[in-house]
Amino acid sequence: MKAEYIDVERLRHFRCGADALTFFRIAAAPGLWWAVAEHWWQGAACIFVAAAASDFFDGPLARRALGGPASSGRMRDHAADALFVVVGLAALSLQEMIPPLLPLLIALAFLEYAGEPLLLAHISHHGLATHSGEKYGLSATGPRPSRLGRTNGLAYYVLLGTPLLRGACELAWPSAAAVRCAAWLLVFTTMLSVASRTRTLWYASRS
Repeated sequence: MKAEYIDVERLRHFRCGADALTFFRIAAAPGLWWAVAEHWWQGAACIFVAAAASDFFDGPLARRALGGPASSGRMRDHAADALFVVVGLAALSLQEMIPPLLPLLIALAFLEYAGEPLLLAHISHHGLATHSGEKYGLSATGPRPSRLGRTNGLAYYVLLGTPLLRGACELAWPSAAAVRCAAWLLVFTTMLSVASRTRTLWYASRS
């Protein structure tokens, strides 16, 4: 009994640790905005590195706590990621480093992703086939990121960190033009991701 109690306490600590790391990124977003606005690149880079590290470690902690992240924890994690990169990239767009369209599209993509369970609930409420969502790769237990969505999510962090670390280290590479080109490429891939999920949700609602 004692060993079982200790195991439960350890799992609870892992869950609390994962949640703390998730909420750290939410709390860090305003600081990142301020640091970029003040052109304090060293501070912005430190905030970014700490946030990226929290994103790296909260997943393994959640999996150790629950054998896999719960849908609520997974959604909080993705919401924290979206908020952090949207705020950071919006701050960079005000410095004319990236197109302002990108953070807007990222916010739209996350809202569409987060709203997927509402559509499945709508389908079920209106008596449509319960398997219609699963037929198109949707899950009633929570939205699933697509392969393109996961790739975009990683690329957003890379794009955000590049000018911050370049400014902090006073590097000449990669150039501002290269950063803008990468940002426009992500505008395109984010639009593809939004269009793909919109198409999937539309077909699921019509089935």
